[in-house]
Amino acid sequence: MMIYAITIFLGAFLLFQVQLISAKTVLPWFGGSPAVWTTCNLFFQGLLLAGYAYGHAAVRRISQRAQGRVHALLLLASLGVAAALALAWKSPITPPGSWKPQGSADPVIHILAILLISVGLPYFLLSATGPILQAWLGRTYREQTVYRLYALSNLGSLLALVSYPFWIEPRMALQTQARFWSWCYAAFALACAYCALRSSTAENSAVLESPTPKERIFPGEQPSSEKHAGLGTAANDAIQAGSVHSVSCQKSGAAPTKGLCAIWLGLAGCASVLFLATTNQLCQEIAVIPLLWVLPLSVYLLSFILCFARERWYSRRWFHPAFGGALLTACFLLYGGAESSLGKQIGCYVGVLFVCCMVCHGELAKLKPSARFLTLFYLMSACGGVLGGIAVALLAPHLFPGFWEYQAGLLAASLLVLAVLTRDNNSWLQTSGTRGSLAVLSTAVLLPVCVILAIPTLQGARKSVFFIVALLALLFLVSGRKKGDVAPGSIPRRNVAFYSGAAIFILALVLGGSLRARSVNAIASFRNFYGVLTVRAQDPGDATREAYALSHGLTVHGYQFRADSKRRLPTSYYGTGSGIGLALKYAQATKPIIHSAALRIGVVGLGIGTLAAYGRKGDSIRFYEINPEVIRLATKSAYFTYIRDSPAKVDVISGDGRISLERELQRGEEHDLDVLAIDAFSGDAIPVHLLTKEAFEIYLQRLKSPGGILAIHVSNRFLDLKRVVFRAAEEFGIPCVWVQSERTDALTSNSDWMLLSHDSTFLKSTDIQESRGIESPRAPRARLWTDDYSNLFQVLRKQ
Repeated sequence: MMIYAITIFLGAFLLFQVQLISAKTVLPWFGGSPAVWTTCNLFFQGLLLAGYAYGHAAVRRISQRAQGRVHALLLLASLGVAAALALAWKSPITPPGSWKPQGSADPVIHILAILLISVGLPYFLLSATGPILQAWLGRTYREQTVYRLYALSNLGSLLALVSYPFWIEPRMALQTQARFWSWCYAAFALACAYCALRSSTAENSAVLESPTPKERIFPGEQPSSEKHAGLGTAANDAIQAGSVHSVSCQKSGAAPTKGLCAIWLGLAGCASVLFLATTNQLCQEIAVIPLLWVLPLSVYLLSFILCFARERWYSRRWFHPAFGGALLTACFLLYGGAESSLGKQIGCYVGVLFVCCMVCHGELAKLKPSARFLTLFYLMSACGGVLGGIAVALLAPHLFPGFWEYQAGLLAASLLVLAVLTRDNNSWLQTSGTRGSLAVLSTAVLLPVCVILAIPTLQGARKSVFFIVALLALLFLVSGRKKGDVAPGSIPRRNVAFYSGAAIFILALVLGGSLRARSVNAIASFRNFYGVLTVRAQDPGDATREAYALSHGLTVHGYQFRADSKRRLPTSYYGTGSGIGLALKYAQATKPIIHSAALRIGVVGLGIGTLAAYGRKGDSIRFYEINPEVIRLATKSAYFTYIRDSPAKVDVISGDGRISLERELQRGEEHDLDVLAIDAFSGDAIPVHLLTKEAFEIYLQRLKSPGGILAIHVSNRFLDLKRVVFRAAEEFGIPCVWVQSERTDALTSNSDWMLLSHDSTFLKSTDIQESRGIESPRAPRARLWTDDYSNLFQVLRKQ
């Protein structure tokens, strides 16, 4: 038993550790977009499904002796492939830089191809091994022990996730992580091969008993009564009625019905959608780093562990009211509640995700079948996870103009939970009389209260509306019948359906209203792999102030006035008093003295092309932008004309800015830029790979010496990135100042720019001093960020 348990635990640990290593490897190659992690999750969920399907087919279709031999051969083959890749690459699972994207290739296809070649076979076998080993053990040990091994595997996965950002990532370089993982995988493969060969020599080598024609996997909604003989009349009646009560299914050994399999799919799929949507919500506005991948995924796995380790750890009595509270909290967040507090936002999002996953996975655990159908159960659960991944990674960007999958996941989970309770005649919704139905409706009635509490402009109306709605909800509950007044099951199903339908209708209205609230003054909205772009009208109707603004997520990335007299003025974070404005004005003033009159300017991050407003005739400005939709809006749309209006020669290079700069270095373009501005954002998050030591090496090689200026935009609501830049400047021995500019009129916005240059005259100029330029951080010294290390905790702003 011990060798099986150790192998399952190690396999689960490696299963999730490789996800983080692989995702971190490819993240900088695709602009640091949150969609990189979503796409990686889709790949791993798909291979998990393939592994479960292989395990299910092997256990049901071939003998145990053959299962062991086939699995051992596949494991040995994976070691051979890993050895071949190790000879070609630096490590067996991290491809070299030659695999970086070229041109405008589809990022989803490219990421999936990289992962398939680098970790496809090992991950497939890791995902298949757990169910296969548990199925072999199921012949000898009671099924409760087998399901506890499922919880053990999830514990191994959770430890892999928690250990990565706090222990492995800070202590090991990425290549070292990959090599260490490869050696651990080799140990796992040998241990698993031993288990497989041991199983193949067992006395019981017959094919797992196949179902008879009357007991096929999907026998229909009305299983034969002979199959449930000895269970008692109540159990037989429940199964014949299509009840999804789990105890009957486990004790009877009945083949799962199609309806039950559909519910398995739905519960697993809803949890997957909410997990991925929550990750998108967090990464879009903070940073795309392993810590914010790990947190939602850890919560997702923790719910699996709790629900499958002990049945009593999931109680409808506690978690269903908590589910109602989670819906209220989610609506509060979606309408802008706690928007200014990072800690509250993360806490609320994670809390909502935990409760929702506990309910989905808890109901899933209640419906688990006997060990005989264990692999089918795993297969359906994995399939549901894949469907959730497909919905978020592939379908949502094409179907929704915004991040609507979070609202869709909440609505679908609510529908599914009510459906499960409605089908279960012993659920509280069926047995508590009218009170249960009114409790559901009262929760929905409280949703508008959360909306009112979240919207700052409704301060005066908060208390009065809250008390009115709360009083109505209380009256509803008091007017309901007591539990003892009505016999269980006597409430007509149409009444339950009516109250449930009314609650879902109110929830849909509130969730839909959050989408409408985010599209106020929106003229156009576009979504692709890199996020959601929205063009909004600012001050419509005011001829002197009307402007078009571009938002990425919730963050404005620039705006341009429509009036001809103001259309060419630099605005927002790029005004003449901002850090980049001061740098460009100084370069223009001194350029005729030092060199020729023309400036060469590089800008990583296009936005709406505002910096092109500084261009003079003869100047050359080169923008680097990875998002093709941003390029289209800035260069070809009728909304923004900075690039077309600029007298300078403007080029736009498609692709990740750091990769493009690196390739230009390889072509011999060194020390050619007077000013290099780093202004790439994904929502409010700056891609981490643009702030590492390796990135600064590239930037400094491109700047002219000694007078070149490196300007880095670090404005962020939640992260104090000045310390990261100061530390990098110290590493390379280049003077650095922080320039903070505040909004003074309709032209400008608050901004933080870091200016690095060996030109001491510029850094000590009157303009810099008047702009409160600060040459050293007041906070403790930060650790240098590299491609292998970054630490979100050390740069969190105090809320």
